[in-house]
Amino acid sequence: MQEEEALFKFFDEDLSHTKKLTLTVSTIRRFRNALAKTIEAWDRFAHNEILVFNPIGWEALQPHWDSLLTMTRKEIDELRTLHSLLEQKLELFNNMKDSVSLSDHFVRVSKLTSLNIADGQRLCA
Repeated sequence: MQEEEALFKFFDEDLSHTKKLTLTVSTIRRFRNALAKTIEAWDRFAHNEILVFNPIGWEALQPHWDSLLTMTRKEIDELRTLHSLLEQKLELFNNMKDSVSLSDHFVRVSKLTSLNIADGQRLCA
């Protein structure tokens, strides 16, 4: 009986918890994907086009340009860290969503089984 009560605690009859988790997963996924595209765009730019902006002939600007590049690379590294964190959170929230969905399924099956057993006992009586 305790197992059944534990299942009912997680039952999300109106699916509000499931909907919230689904929205959370969707939001994290979109943000993670946007970050990935930003990082990929920077990587392509840094690998191919960044030399176009080198201040050749403007040697006095080189230290300033180098410091801007260093700051930008640090910021991109922070975005990479955030992207990695979002990957972990996405997996966590997906697991939570799946767990709620699975417990809802078991609760529904348990209720149906209980009803069928009760109906069978009434028929036999």
